[in-house]
Amino acid sequence: MDHHKENTSSDPISFFPSEITAKIFNYLDAKDILAASEVSKSWYNFIADSSHCLRKVKLNFNPMMIRDGEGIDNWVSIMENNQRSYENIDITGIFFRNVMQALDMMKTSTRWKKMDMESSSFNSRMDYSIYFNEISETMEDLRMKNIRVRNNHHDAVARDLSFPKLKVLQACMIAPAIIEDVFCNMTTIEKLYLSSYYLTKKAKDNIVKLLKSNTNLKDLQLSFSCFTDVMATENINEGIQFNLQKMYIAGPIYDSCDYQNLKTNFIHFLSSQRESLTTLVFEAWMGLDILKMIYQLPNLKLLIVGFFFPINESIDWGNVCLPKSKSLIQVTLLEFPDCCDMLKAFASGTPTSRINVTFRSYLNFLQRLHVAYKIKRTFGKELNLNVTNWY
Repeated sequence: MDHHKENTSSDPISFFPSEITAKIFNYLDAKDILAASEVSKSWYNFIADSSHCLRKVKLNFNPMMIRDGEGIDNWVSIMENNQRSYENIDITGIFFRNVMQALDMMKTSTRWKKMDMESSSFNSRMDYSIYFNEISETMEDLRMKNIRVRNNHHDAVARDLSFPKLKVLQACMIAPAIIEDVFCNMTTIEKLYLSSYYLTKKAKDNIVKLLKSNTNLKDLQLSFSCFTDVMATENINEGIQFNLQKMYIAGPIYDSCDYQNLKTNFIHFLSSQRESLTTLVFEAWMGLDILKMIYQLPNLKLLIVGFFFPINESIDWGNVCLPKSKSLIQVTLLEFPDCCDMLKAFASGTPTSRINVTFRSYLNFLQRLHVAYKIKRTFGKELNLNVTNWY
């Protein structure tokens, strides 16, 4: 289409104030926004300069775009010839052989705000530190998964980075070196998701520092190894100033080799967050002492607990008495082990809340039906129960 031939009298961008036009375009999804940018030159320019529009558009950069080793350069060339102030980018399965490739790619926009990077790698520690330094000033949402460093020599000194606007940080299975070098000066995080099989001492220390320096943290998710490494830290509760609303912990806490110390520290941690916590999710059993503490949290509304099998037969659920919770609205038991005494114990502490149970994955439909019938026969209408995953 010839962008120079426009009928401005019927062009809404020329007719309406820019604030009204922005609201109209805000109803479009990413695909429609890109299509609209081809209508005319005025539409193209408006969208190219509009954060309302471009925040919906995510650029996807993956190995399918690379051919004969020139894919990154070709992609950057296309971007430079079609300048727009993009904010979101998704990078999957890319190995940056040198830092200039990465820098050229990110320089195609000056206001990157959200980046998803998965199954990608950098050549050296210096490379990724230079790369993150390029985007750190504007980045608000950074999510990384399976990020590796090929050359991990410590003689490559990384720069101290600062992310003054970062609100969401997700780091799943990334190289400990990245945690050591990048997680240094972050103080504005509101949502933190960490998952790792192995942490070096410096990486663990940086995570502890991260927790103590982010006073606005509201949502915290930790894998089992991250949780045990961090929560077992001496004096972990000293200096923490945030007030969590949501917390998610993966893995069998009860099986930790240092469970007693972990339990003590975590109970103290829960005490420091008792007024603010509204949602707690445990993928696995955490122990009766912690469960009793949880039932006393005054504003907790949602509790999810799973993985009961290692401990179910060792607990006399018929004699378990949980404190009465006045705030819990919903309790979910994942992969319920067909134990009505357990269900009664959970329900007794929350007589007015809804109880959700999910079946163990290996049960067939008839077995699941049998469990549901057994629960119904035992409790009748006394229990506000919802059974999910029938198939």
